[in-house]
Amino acid sequence: MSFSVEYLPNREEVLKESDEKCREQAAILSTVGWLFVDPEFFPDAKSLGNKPEEKITEKNKDYENRFSQLSGNQTWVAFIEKAFAKLKGSYGNLWGGHPKDAYRFLTGAHSRYIPLKRDLDIDGLWEELVKYHSSGFLLAAATPLVLEEEKLRKVFYNYYSVNSNHAYAILDFKKYGMYRLIQLGNTNSVRWNGKWSEMANYNDATSKKFSELDRTLSNAKVFWMSIEDFVRFFDYIHVCEYQEGWNDYQFKQKISRASRHDGLIIRLNIEKPTDVNIEAHVEIESGENVEQVFLNIHRANNENQCGELIKSVYNQDCKLTMGGLTLAPGTYFVVMVFCEIVPKLDVNWMIKSSSPLSFHFVSCPFSLFVDSLQQVIMKNGETDEEGEEITIFRLCRDDFIYIMAENRKNYGYFEIQGNLKNADAYKSKSKTVFNAPIFLAPMTRRIVAMIQFNGDLDSHLDKYYYGFNFEYSVLFQVWKLYGSVNAELEEMYEPIKVTKDLNQSEA
Repeated sequence: MSFSVEYLPNREEVLKESDEKCREQAAILSTVGWLFVDPEFFPDAKSLGNKPEEKITEKNKDYENRFSQLSGNQTWVAFIEKAFAKLKGSYGNLWGGHPKDAYRFLTGAHSRYIPLKRDLDIDGLWEELVKYHSSGFLLAAATPLVLEEEKLRKVFYNYYSVNSNHAYAILDFKKYGMYRLIQLGNTNSVRWNGKWSEMANYNDATSKKFSELDRTLSNAKVFWMSIEDFVRFFDYIHVCEYQEGWNDYQFKQKISRASRHDGLIIRLNIEKPTDVNIEAHVEIESGENVEQVFLNIHRANNENQCGELIKSVYNQDCKLTMGGLTLAPGTYFVVMVFCEIVPKLDVNWMIKSSSPLSFHFVSCPFSLFVDSLQQVIMKNGETDEEGEEITIFRLCRDDFIYIMAENRKNYGYFEIQGNLKNADAYKSKSKTVFNAPIFLAPMTRRIVAMIQFNGDLDSHLDKYYYGFNFEYSVLFQVWKLYGSVNAELEEMYEPIKVTKDLNQSEA
């Protein structure tokens, strides 16, 4: 295995350098009079760019379609808009976009989204959103795209003056009697006109501090909505776990690794109770997504191995965010587990903490990664079969199922054979125990299958279509056969001895 780590400047260092450049630019502007042309972004056809033709109306002049219209002397909008235009390549490229991009550009932090499903727990959602808001996180909500042919749905959104395919800022939360209200802000002046829309946005003491212009803008763009109406109109919530005043550490890790070779983990040293957020963005040369990636954090035990699993997150789009951690003093391992062999990749890391912490990379045997994934399956999975001597665990993540068996016999192997109800229900690359028997040694646990659905499990009416079961028997002399089978398995199927106490952590 080979690796390198490039440490990136943190937000404070970037802002310090930017402030110095701004002061230099201000000195130049003070000498050139009322007009200054940016040599890095010359006002020509290239910097203007092309805006979608359907968005250019006859009643507005061309420049009104390209640039924000400033209210009063609030020129900060123009400066931020120009910065985004330079980043995107032109003003024309500013049309549309997502809150996650704005959050990333403005704060340096990644964000994640929460889908609002039909069967969601509204009470749980309210508590979760209030917790995010109390933590100072940035929040936005997005409405779905309503197509022209969806006439009834389009009338519904238009009647209540809610823009479809649009993002709103989530500004505040409050309880009014028995009602739970969310305050939203719109980037344009289309204002929700349903229930609670006429409630004052701010109390008199606060609104008196506003200028007349700000008071007018607030009345036009900001409103209250009940959480019940909120989940009717919105599809997603975007959460940016950025907090002012936190320490941030950014670095890029380049990895080149062969199957079963040693790997690297991050060792965190915490001296006092600290809130921690960890983000990782995985990139590979082909540009494709890496499937089946887990980001796990464990306490380090006295044997310098993975102790208690604190938290695990899973993603298939190469971006993993682990937030809401409060770590007690001690030592922790941050372990990224890839369930497929990826020879070369880059990982962009960002660690944010409420107090300073120290960290470094540690080389570890491949068995530590297998152990980490096995702990995730045990802690977060379900038990399919359980007896005094064998347990089979099952963990579902998106369209994958991870199956693990544990042999608690002091002697004797288990031969395990899986049977699929319908072979066409799963993709062929990871059937393993369903293709041939797997042998499980005494006092070991091992992952025996990673199955990928061939289709959408939730939408299939016949759940039996995806069914499977196991048969197992005890064998006493399979030493030679066991060795040959093990050599052919994929790396994540390596067995781990069941001998340690996972809760034994460093003092």
